[in-house]
Amino acid sequence: MLSFNFAKIFAARGIVKPVPYLIEQGLSPNYATKIAHSRFVRLDLPHLERLCIILNCTPNDLLEWTPSAKNKANPDHPLYSLKREEEKMIKLAQVINSLPIESLDEVQQAVESIKEKTKASR
Repeated sequence: MLSFNFAKIFAARGIVKPVPYLIEQGLSPNYATKIAHSRFVRLDLPHLERLCIILNCTPNDLLEWTPSAKNKANPDHPLYSLKREEEKMIKLAQVINSLPIESLDEVQQAVESIKEKTKASR
């Protein structure tokens, strides 16, 4: 079954209070609440695009696939790329908070290096 994994994306991005964050980004309070609490029936493409821009991600990052007994797919099916392993969703803020202060410069340099590589590959 396909579903949205907004809670995991918010956690990975360090967004502790998603409703106020989404409102600050221009979403209505009602819509922000629905997204933050996964209380929506469907998501149209303009809203999906807006959320991808806000969260700096792709639609694939927002989707999660859980195989079901009813709808099995071959192990090499592309949907398996949307199967998320809970332990792989790193909560970066927690990891950084556990580091000694003297390591933070090194972390910042590593992040800047990754950002530059990402820009260069686009």
